[in-house]
Amino acid sequence: MSEERKKLLFEQSDMIMILVNLAYIPDYVVKKIDFSRGWSDRFRTHMNDFKEKFAVDNGKPWEFQGEDNEKDFMDFKNEQA
Repeated sequence: MSEERKKLLFEQSDMIMILVNLAYIPDYVVKKIDFSRGWSDRFRTHMNDFKEKFAVDNGKPWEFQGEDNEKDFMDFKNEQA
């Protein structure tokens, strides 16, 4: 199987993972997704751009989920109550 064919097959399975997790992907990145050939490289670039901007704007790196996120959310929730 050619490398190009392998990449296409990998992109197909990656697309499913993106669609299943769409709610967790930042809107900035979702709005830029197009699923034409080579989309996964563009997606990675847009996600990296988002992470860099997030770090500058918030003073800490973006992360999908972690203890710090959970604590920050609980602090926010308690402040709102």
